[in-house]
Amino acid sequence: MQLFTIQLIPAGLNARNQAVAGSVTQVPLRIFDALGNTVTLPAVHVWASSNDGRTWRPVNARLAGGHFLISVRNATTPGFTSLRVLAGDRHGNSEQLTVIRAWAVR
Repeated sequence: MQLFTIQLIPAGLNARNQAVAGSVTQVPLRIFDALGNTVTLPAVHVWASSNDGRTWRPVNARLAGGHFLISVRNATTPGFTSLRVLAGDRHGNSEQLTVIRAWAVR
């Protein structure tokens, strides 16, 4: 069984893990196989939520330098941004990661 690890590291947040309301947060998305090697999977889907996961909107993930880059537009009002990632290979193996309140919006 193939296992994948998904790593999300939002850029541009302040020391309190906050983004400015209405800003765009860039999130490098890296995927590792069971041996810790970086892999680029053919199916990567990303969604963002600004209401703790009650509703989700699709977010574009583009390939950039051996990893994916996600650009998330934060809500225009204070709250939180949540992320959901589904990544899969050509053999039907997949991994899903959901992070509720990944960062705050101020």
